[in-house]
Amino acid sequence: MLRYPLPKGIRSFDPLMLKSRKYIFNILESIFVKYGYNYIETPIIENLDFLLKNNDNKLLFKIFNSGNLNSFNKKVLKEICNKGLRYDLTLPLMRYINDHNISFPFKSYQIQKVWRADNPQKDRYREFYQCDIDILGSNTIANEIEILSIYYKSLIKLNINNFTISINHREIIYNILLISKCEVLFKEICIEIDKIDKIGMKNFVKNLQKYNISRNSINSILKYITISDSNEILHTLKCDFIKNNIDLKSIVMIDDLYKYLKSSFFDLKKIMFNIKLSRGLNYYTGLIFEVKINNYDSISIGGGGRYDMLFQSIYNKKVPCVGISFGIERIYNFMKKNQILKYYDYNFKPDFLIVNLHSKSLEYTLYIFNKIMDINWSIEMYQGDQNNNKIVKKSIIYANNKNIRYIFFIGLIEMEKKVINLKDLNTKKSYIFKDLHEIKKIINMN
Repeated sequence: MLRYPLPKGIRSFDPLMLKSRKYIFNILESIFVKYGYNYIETPIIENLDFLLKNNDNKLLFKIFNSGNLNSFNKKVLKEICNKGLRYDLTLPLMRYINDHNISFPFKSYQIQKVWRADNPQKDRYREFYQCDIDILGSNTIANEIEILSIYYKSLIKLNINNFTISINHREIIYNILLISKCEVLFKEICIEIDKIDKIGMKNFVKNLQKYNISRNSINSILKYITISDSNEILHTLKCDFIKNNIDLKSIVMIDDLYKYLKSSFFDLKKIMFNIKLSRGLNYYTGLIFEVKINNYDSISIGGGGRYDMLFQSIYNKKVPCVGISFGIERIYNFMKKNQILKYYDYNFKPDFLIVNLHSKSLEYTLYIFNKIMDINWSIEMYQGDQNNNKIVKKSIIYANNKNIRYIFFIGLIEMEKKVINLKDLNTKKSYIFKDLHEIKKIINMN
C-alpha cells in the first residue's frame, strides 16, 4: 500500500484524540473565563523581521515569497523569505496589543498552534498547541498570585494532583552573579543554569568555563545553586545581599508570594523556591515559574513569569506583562499514560439516523430530514450507497457504533404512501407514522 509519511514531529488526530484534547481545553477555558480572561487569536504567519525580534533564526519555519524562485540560490534570505510561522504566542500577543485599542489591564488567553523547526525529542513536536494566559498593563504582585492560582486550580481540576510549582526571581540570579563578579554574562549563565537538571552539575561547570569565568566566580555561583533546602538558600541570600549592600526587594517578593498564596487557600506544599530555576528565555525580568509532575521524568508541563521589557524592546513603550503557558502536549500524554484522560462530550448524539433506501426516494428523504430539523431534533443522514442491498444492515451497525437509538428508513414504499418508517434499535420494534409529531409519543414512552 502506497504511503506518504508525515514529516518528523507532525501528527494528525483521530476523532477520539480530538475529543480528549477538547476535554483538556474546556476545563482550562472554564477556569480562564471564570477569572475574567478574554480569548484572542493571532495569525499563524508573521513577517520574518518581526519574528526575529525575539526568536532564534534556526528554530523558525520560514516561508518562501510568492513568485518565481528559480534563481533563489543567488539571493539572500531576506529577498526570498520575508514571512515565517509563529514560534510562540507571546510575540504575536505583543503585536496584537500594539495594533488594537486595548484598555489596560488586559487579561487574555490563547489556545493555538505554533511551529518550531528543531529536532523533536520526547513529548516535543514541530507542530503543537500552546496554551497561554497573560495579564498586560499591570505590575502588582496580585497578578502573579492569580496566575499561580489558575495553575493550581487547573491541574487539580484535570485530576493531576502530584505536582510542584517552582518559583524564583531573575533579579536574584542577577544579584548572585553580581556577588560572583560575572554579571556581564547574565543572559548566557541563565541559559546554562536552565540546563542543570538535564546535563548535571559537572557539565554545567564545564560550560561556564567556556566563557572564561574565573574559578573563584564559578565557586561563588556553586555556593548558592548547590543548596537544595528552600529556607536555607533564602536565609543565605538575605545575609549575603545585606553584606554586599544589595536590595532585598526580590527576596521580599518571594516571601510575599508565599504569604499571599497561603491566604488564597493554596496548598503551600505544592510550591517550592528553586534557585536553579532561571527560564532560558532572555525576556523574563521578575518572578518566574515552572510546573513539573513529581516522579514523571522531571519534565516541565508549564512555565512562565514576568516580562516587563518585551513590549518596550519592540515598540519603545513600556507595558508590564506577566504570563504562563500550559504544556498541552505533555499534559495530554501524562493523562493518557495514567488513564485519567476523559473525552469531551460534544452534546451531540443525534436523536435519529435517517436512511434513504433508493435513489428515487432521495427527495422525500430530504423533505423528512429537514422537517425533523425544523422540530428541533438532531438527525444525521446516512451516506451509504442507496442501491446497496446491505444498506439496512450496514446502517444499523453504523447507528449502534454511534449510539443512535432511532432510525428512519425511507424508500419507494414510504415515498408513495407518504409515511415514515421508524425503527427502535433498543426494543427492535418498527413504527409507521403519517404525522411526525406522533413520534414524540413513542420517544416519551421509551
